[in-house]
Amino acid sequence: MKLSLLSALVCATVVALTSPASAEDAALAGDDLRRTVAGRTIVLDTPVGGIPIVYQLSGALSGTAKGMPAHLMQGPSQDHGRWWIAAGTVCQQWSTWLEGRKHCYQMRVRGKMVQWRREDGRTGTARIVSN
Repeated sequence: MKLSLLSALVCATVVALTSPASAEDAALAGDDLRRTVAGRTIVLDTPVGGIPIVYQLSGALSGTAKGMPAHLMQGPSQDHGRWWIAAGTVCQQWSTWLEGRKHCYQMRVRGKMVQWRREDGRTGTARIVSN
């Protein structure tokens, strides 16, 4: 089974969360999580550049991976999908990226920096760039 570009990049950016959580960067949930994501652009950090992901207020989701090396592209450079909050996580499902599968992420935020952990244990970082 081929991995999509985003899946490969997420795998490549796996980073262990090494410091214990403090009250300041506790995992967000409920309304706090929705306020952090809704209507914002969050840039997923990857070894070859950032991928901006737009979390629209309507629950729509869009992303652009333009400028990524051609050998990493196994799908479109742009995708769309939907996002929602469930059980203290941000869930999202792309049309094509990540093979169109649903994934849910816990988020810890410190300022504009985000550390995320997916339900399968994969982790990484991102930056909030707009509100």
